[in-house]
Amino acid sequence: MLRRLLLTTIAAVAVGCAAPTEADDASGDETTSEGALSGWATVGTGVSYTRAGTGEGVLVLYGGYTAQLGWVQGWASALHSSKLQSLGVGHVYAVQGPRDAGYGGREIANTKLGAHLRANAPNATFVLVAAHSSGTYVAQELIGQIARSGDAATMLGKMVYANLDGGYGLEAATARQMRKAVFVWGEDPRAGQSSNAEVMKQLGGQYGAKGKTVRVDASGSGCNRSAKWCLHDTVITSRPHNPAMYDLANDYVKFAGDRKVVTSWIDAVEGDLR
Repeated sequence: MLRRLLLTTIAAVAVGCAAPTEADDASGDETTSEGALSGWATVGTGVSYTRAGTGEGVLVLYGGYTAQLGWVQGWASALHSSKLQSLGVGHVYAVQGPRDAGYGGREIANTKLGAHLRANAPNATFVLVAAHSSGTYVAQELIGQIARSGDAATMLGKMVYANLDGGYGLEAATARQMRKAVFVWGEDPRAGQSSNAEVMKQLGGQYGAKGKTVRVDASGSGCNRSAKWCLHDTVITSRPHNPAMYDLANDYVKFAGDRKVVTSWIDAVEGDLR
């Protein structure tokens, strides 16, 4: 238990130690991507859901520290139209980021999310749980709840977990029951690696055949040299808005021109989603 608490503390510092900036106003001229999902319904605190077509695949998408719900919905929409609709995703959950980097408040309604998922997607072909940054702690709370439930074998057997430049916390015994757990970081040969790249590399080797590391090629990111918090967002967008810092208000929502939503980490697990 002490080791687990220590790892969680270290990861919290690594994942969310910088404050967001407002380098680009989210209400600027750049437009959001086409194919935005609509009809979002509130499931519980910080959790929204929409039915997107007839597919039975599920996406549960967790935003990073301070990410507003609307921003995560924008990111979910871009992922769905660019890649996930073609893979049969028809159930989409978007979850706001935690209030604090270590998710100490436990304020997100994951219990309600799990109940809603069971009731509304009983025939799910797969459940893709993806989380950015400190959102990994929120996602891992849901995964832990499912692991302790009566239908753990069924639910975990359908689950692929994508940790996008986040932190520690996935139990090894739980990972063994899942289809796959992937750990993703961004790297620009000119600018460097994303903030939690070394954590992702370490975790990718801890879960045997169920674990996998994925390097996102962030060449041409526009990030400053060694700007690890700008590179932190290259797992979301091909060209972050602020070359020095993460900018979730824009990077989760605005995908146009050379700013494309990043789906290479989905390509890496596509075989597990079929």
